[in-house]
Amino acid sequence: MALDEPNDEDKVFDQGLFKVVVNAQELENIGEVEIDFKDSRFGSGFTVRSTYGSTCS
Repeated sequence: MALDEPNDEDKVFDQGLFKVVVNAQELENIGEVEIDFKDSRFGSGFTVRSTYGSTCS
C-alpha cells in the first residue's frame, strides 16, 4: 500500500467522502477489501482487511 497520484490505468472507487484508488493490475489480486477507521486510547488509524486474510494498518 502506498500513497500516489492516480493515473489512467487505476480504478477509482468513490465512497462518499473518500476515494479509494487501486492499481488496475493489482485489482484482481486483492479481492474484496474492508477499510475501517479505529480510534482508541492506543491511537487511531485505518485498517485495511482483504478477503484473502492479510491486513495493513
